[in-house]
Amino acid sequence: MLTLGVRLEHMEAANMVDSTGAKEGNQPETTRDPTNRWEWQQLANATASRFGQDSVLWAIIGSFWATNAVLLVALGATGTWPTSPALALIICSTGLFVSFLWLVMQAAALRRVVAYEAVMKRLESRMNLPSDTLLLPGDDPEETTAGKRDRMLPRARDVMPIAPLLAILGWAVGLVLALLQIVGTPC
Repeated sequence: MLTLGVRLEHMEAANMVDSTGAKEGNQPETTRDPTNRWEWQQLANATASRFGQDSVLWAIIGSFWATNAVLLVALGATGTWPTSPALALIICSTGLFVSFLWLVMQAAALRRVVAYEAVMKRLESRMNLPSDTLLLPGDDPEETTAGKRDRMLPRARDVMPIAPLLAILGWAVGLVLALLQIVGTPC
């Protein structure tokens, strides 16, 4: 957010004058002047949308982890596998459905984050901003302030899709055990 503040100061210092010398107004996309109000507004919109979508993504994760935890507690409320195969079947089926829904919603949210970041990078490039003021790293992660973080650890977006897959796997195993209990095969 510090970088956005620097950009806004730059915008104010330029007194919102576009390449034609006009103050304010919508500018065509072809204008490459870094003081172009239209481009700054689009960058601000894309940045706000990206960070808003990031909040949605984390809300999805929190909600679905909580839902899976409640279902897991319901499955093992007595400390053992439920004696009623129908109860185990219902709980595991619900967990499987919820985890699949989680996977779909999370994938859509991640795609939106990536799309907003692409718009941000395109606008930053079009505006010829100095590399030390960019919000998103380019091809070289060392070229920006944001890219100088430790790259030894995986990014959250790379790990996020694994969580619903593990939940789906766990609920599928539970569903198979419930079905085996229904047909009378000892588990």
